[in-house]
Amino acid sequence: MIAIANISEGEYFKMKRKTIAALLVSVMLLSTAASAIEVRTFKDYASAIQNTWAEKYITTLVSKGGIKGYADGTFKPKEKITTAELVSIILNTSGTKADTTNWPQGVMEQANQLGLLDASMLSEGNHPISREKMAYVLVNAASNLLHEDISTVTLLDTSRIPDLNTASEQYQGDIRFAYSLGLLAGNNEAGTFSPSAFTTREEACVIINRLFKYTDRVDTSQTF
Repeated sequence: MIAIANISEGEYFKMKRKTIAALLVSVMLLSTAASAIEVRTFKDYASAIQNTWAEKYITTLVSKGGIKGYADGTFKPKEKITTAELVSIILNTSGTKADTTNWPQGVMEQANQLGLLDASMLSEGNHPISREKMAYVLVNAASNLLHEDISTVTLLDTSRIPDLNTASEQYQGDIRFAYSLGLLAGNNEAGTFSPSAFTTREEACVIINRLFKYTDRVDTSQTF
């Protein structure tokens, strides 16, 4: 053991920083390990999550307290995600505890107050959310919850979204912004967006990882 009296002040603080860094790494490793264990406790882990492309994204959101399984102990990664589930995951991941009382109305009203969705969507909590409305929620979350300055974003040319004109006119701008922010991309080789289609829980996990930059956002310089 080195006596503190025998080291310089600079060496002391250097050692202190290394010790703190080592402790932080240990905490992070323990947190990751704990979340991995929690994911493995889902009843459908072996059949639906283990060794899939989505496992790491699900694990990350579990570790952040963003997402949990259902009351029956399953995760159901291929289940269509509802509007209330989507906004709950976003709120919980941001550190803003989702209001799960009076489900789903409580969290829908909370999301409305925080600017994630408008009053016209308040009755849609238990409905699977369409991709065009998901784009709207994601852009609002980036702007109003994460405070990204989306006014500085260079918008992609509309030709990069071949079926943009099939989306509801009110959401076309949000879809374009979601593409330009690297949050969403085409869901097939043709690069079409499929605005009226739905998103699964596992797909939502990777999208929310992008939103919070836990994984890289879509490279908008690439062809979708």
